[in-house]
Amino acid sequence: MKALKVVLVAALVSFTMLSFAQSTDIDRPVFESKYISITDVRSLSALDNAIRTQVDPKLFLFNRESNGFYIANVKGKMRIYRVRGTFAEWKAYFNRKRIIIPSEQVVKNKGRIE
Repeated sequence: MKALKVVLVAALVSFTMLSFAQSTDIDRPVFESKYISITDVRSLSALDNAIRTQVDPKLFLFNRESNGFYIANVKGKMRIYRVRGTFAEWKAYFNRKRIIIPSEQVVKNKGRIE
């Protein structure tokens, strides 16, 4: 009878430790991912800024090989954007000029952007 109690206690302890070991992955934050084309990035200014800070433009501007497809993982607020495009589209994206509206113009128009 003592041996049975020892075996049951050992089984209870082992199952408890096993459940704790499996529950550690639940605490990790879950990121949603979304595929978006590099040509559609112009409409999302926050994503535009994130791409310019997280993706190295030297890969596209100084690379002789312009064949193939490139997917960049860009992290935003609790979301990972997988931005895809050809090397030519990425090169055109980094070569285009960004339009930055001066703050005086926004104040002059009372917050409206024209």
